[in-house]
Amino acid sequence: MSQQIVQQTLDEVLLFVLEVKLFHGNRKVNPTDLAAAIGVEVIQDDVFTLGVKRVFDKEFVNKLSRVKSAMDRACLNAGTPFLGGYAVPDKKADAVSQELESLVLKGNSVKSEILTNFTKICDDYAAQHPQWESVIKGNGFSESYVRDRIQFGWRAIRVSAGRSDGLIADGLKEEVSGLLGSLLGGIAKAAERFIHESLHQKSVSGVNTVVQKRSEVTRKAFRPLVAAREKLLGFYFLDHRLKPLCEMIDHVLATMPDDGPIDGVNLTNLFGLASILSNSKLALEIGEKATTQDHNLVFEQFFTSAQQTLVPSGSPQLLNQQVQVVQQLPIGLGSGASLEQLVQPIAKPAAIPVVPNVNAMSAMPAAGVVNFSNLFG
Repeated sequence: MSQQIVQQTLDEVLLFVLEVKLFHGNRKVNPTDLAAAIGVEVIQDDVFTLGVKRVFDKEFVNKLSRVKSAMDRACLNAGTPFLGGYAVPDKKADAVSQELESLVLKGNSVKSEILTNFTKICDDYAAQHPQWESVIKGNGFSESYVRDRIQFGWRAIRVSAGRSDGLIADGLKEEVSGLLGSLLGGIAKAAERFIHESLHQKSVSGVNTVVQKRSEVTRKAFRPLVAAREKLLGFYFLDHRLKPLCEMIDHVLATMPDDGPIDGVNLTNLFGLASILSNSKLALEIGEKATTQDHNLVFEQFFTSAQQTLVPSGSPQLLNQQVQVVQQLPIGLGSGASLEQLVQPIAKPAAIPVVPNVNAMSAMPAAGVVNFSNLFG
């Protein structure tokens, strides 16, 4: 990767760094804690430690953690991990900034709640555990410590490529070159989660857990695919293969009914789309071919006869050994769509119209292979 490409890439993103410190409410366990509370003498050495003890109510600690998690999600929904923070496309930066600022206010509100009620929280928690009350109160935290420990903030930084040689330049080039893999890796994980949580369902039969494909879902279920499309579109500048993937998602989702259940061939198409996005290598292969060949032929090549085993990894023994789905994507892509056109609502894409053959759709099987020429006239 040349220095020029590195700088061009960096010019398209801002680095969001979260400046968050949390109070966990834990202390290390000392042998004297056990001796005082339950009369047990423990000799601690280099082989093991006694772990930690909680001396502050977990309810309030969890409130702080949830704000931190929400800040991470705000950055990750639009960006991808980079240099210890998140690379966020310029066009998404304002929205991310506003969401982070709102969460900072929420975090500071929780902090204020804790400090205002600090003594009562400590006393109530100790009273809930009378056996350990002396240990909790004897090794608690001061209010000033907690005040200094809790912090919510963020920074948006413009990164420059700087020098073109040396270890620093080489390290930055490596980080920038890894942005595409980081982006697609995050989308792959989200697609796998979508398959496992939205397209599959589990039932228990005796001692076995059966994983089966759902017979129908609602439009709400494929929000992760919409999010994946928005994320790919935001990072289009990273690689020419990302635009065809956005187009593929647009047109698959555009064929879904506006209301009512999504089942039959439409559900099968969601399986196909999700399985593509869950395989970064396959997704890039499709994107590469779709940039130089007819979109319909490329997608038909990959999906009319492809079979995927879509069973959550690490599942218990299954009565159904495999859930096999024949994937078919009914996509009719035009050419020359601009990025601005791709931003249009996916349900009714104006620039690249999709005209289903209603009679053909009514004759489609509930599952299996769908011929592209039958579905689109």
